[in-house]
Order: sequence, then structure tokens, then C-alpha cells
Amino acid sequence: MQAFTVDARYLDEEDAFDVNQVLENWRPSSNVFFRRSAANAPVGFKGSLPVADFTQWVADHVLSLPSHTGVIVDLSLARSDAGTTVQFTVAGHVPDIDSPIDADNPGFFEYALQWFAVHRPSIRAYATEGLFWVEEMK
Repeated sequence: MQAFTVDARYLDEEDAFDVNQVLENWRPSSNVFFRRSAANAPVGFKGSLPVADFTQWVADHVLSLPSHTGVIVDLSLARSDAGTTVQFTVAGHVPDIDSPIDADNPGFFEYALQWFAVHRPSIRAYATEGLFWVEEMK
């Protein structure tokens, strides 16, 4: 059994539960390019997308994986006047992943990334069916 230490400090924000929605699972994007790119992204794949687009890309990637498989993504988040950009690397896939009890639902993913862009711009995130979490720094 894997043990993860989760950083969910974004949930301490006053508006965290007002501006986010609970989703049972990731929603597939309507962008054919994202679906194709995400479904074919091997470990080591690198990219850079605006945060909203990255959220859709991760959803499509997770939905393309075999059941009970998670993805590990290393992220560098950069804020600018144009918005937040995510530079990412697919760092691994984890079959039979055991999600931690404090993993969050996909409806909070973009909000969490925006929070981390301000407070901790280099993170390792995990995503699997209906869940994501950010690893706490050791």
C-alpha cells in the first residue's frame, strides 16, 4: 500500500467551498486535440498550457488510463498578467494506486493549481479516477 502525504492548504481559503463544485469524476474535454494528446502521452511527455486547458488535458489523460491507474505530473506554475501557465511533465503512471483519504475531487483542481501558483509554484500532483492530490513537500 502506498502512503502519500497531501498538501491541501488551498482548502483553508475562505472561498474554497463557495467557488468550487463537487464532481464525481473528471469531465472529458470537448477539445479533440487535448483528447488525442492526453491519450497518447507517455511517461516523460512535457508540455505547457494555460491552467484551464491543463485541467482539461489532465482530465482526458486520466480518463484514457486503465482502471485504477494514476498519473504523476510534475508541475511548474507561472503567473502573469495573461493568467497562470502550467509547465508539466508526466513523471509516471501508478497501477493499482491507493488514493489517500484526503485526496480531493476534480472540481477543485483548477482552484488548487491557482493557489499553488501563488504559494508553492513547483509541485508534484497525482490524479486518478475522480480524485487528485498534491504531495506535501518533505
